Amino acid sequence: MSKPPRREPPAAPAVPALRLADEPTPTAEPPYALGILAERVGPADPTLLTQVLAGAPTANLVALGATISTRRIVTDATRLYGLIHDYWQRATPEKRRRVRGFSLPLLAVAVDQAYRLEQMMDRQRTKRAADGTTRAVLDATLKAARDTGLGLRDQAASALLDAAGQDPVLREELTSSVGRADPPDALALGLANLAKLLRRWLGLGDAALATRLALANLDEGYASELDQAGQQLLAAATAARLRPTPVTQGELDLLEGINLMLLGQIVRAFRHAHQLDPTIPRPIPIATRRFFSRRSPQKPASPKTAPAPSPSAAPAASTAPAAPAAPAAAAAPATSPAAVAAPATSPASAPVPIMAAAPATPATSVDAASRDSGVPLAGPRSATPQASTAATDP
Repeated sequence: MSKPPRREPPAAPAVPALRLADEPTPTAEPPYALGILAERVGPADPTLLTQVLAGAPTANLVALGATISTRRIVTDATRLYGLIHDYWQRATPEKRRRVRGFSLPLLAVAVDQAYRLEQMMDRQRTKRAADGTTRAVLDATLKAARDTGLGLRDQAASALLDAAGQDPVLREELTSSVGRADPPDALALGLANLAKLLRRWLGLGDAALATRLALANLDEGYASELDQAGQQLLAAATAARLRPTPVTQGELDLLEGINLMLLGQIVRAFRHAHQLDPTIPRPIPIATRRFFSRRSPQKPASPKTAPAPSPSAAPAASTAPAAPAAPAAAAAPATSPAAVAAPATSPASAPVPIMAAAPATPATSVDAASRDSGVPLAGPRSATPQASTAATDP
């Protein structure tokens, strides 16, 4: 008997291709760089920044910038300005007219200031990292140049003294040309003076002096060597003295304050436009979220309503016996509130307890609203319940 044919298993369904790891998802935000963004937006008009900052005290901007780190400002400015620029390129004229308080020239100014802040931050960070290395290199170069120059100066002074012989005039010229070893600028000047003195002696035409100079191996080549050593020492001293100027904290805080002012203005403009038209995106700060949340307007606290008095409260006060109340008024001091409120024997004075209790709840709600909004009360408190009761006492 023949075996039945072997059946092949069904082919597995095709697996869809996986998304590449570096392929951005539809919701991912593209990366931005302030340098590239500045080129896309275009150069900023420097006069516009002056007009935007007109009337803003520098001290206030510095104090504003000192409240948050530079990195947080740069991070949010890079991301938000890039997203806003991309939206502005595809927005219709109708959508652009909805966004009041913003314009493309204003964005150019904001991007320019953010790019300046990023460069200042990088310069400060690079200087702090390389300050020790740079200082060590410059100091080592200066020390080597000074040691070489000091050795040459002493050598030239000794050889020229031998060439001067016993001539007092030549010795006096040599003494005045040597100079001092410190600071390095004085040593460099001394080397230049010795080179100049050697050249003058070589050109005097004195046969005896020329012979002594030749015996000491002092010639034009040695004068050039002295000149070169002096120039190298002077250059090393100047480089060590003119180190890169560090960025001061005041300059950094001022630029931070300017960036916070511009970023806040642009974010507010798009926030109000989003409230009018939800299709307009609303920029949401992330790195500077806490900073801007502290300055966002808060809703005023709603005052609590006073509980309505029960209908049985007023009759209870009016049914009090009149005879016992009179001795209590006579025994109590004249300044006591209880004594003033006690003699309520007539129907006209019956609502006195309600007037005394009514101001308590409204006063508490006004204080709470003032405290939440941060605005002090406009005027003094109203009259106390005792004063009101006294005014109604016949």
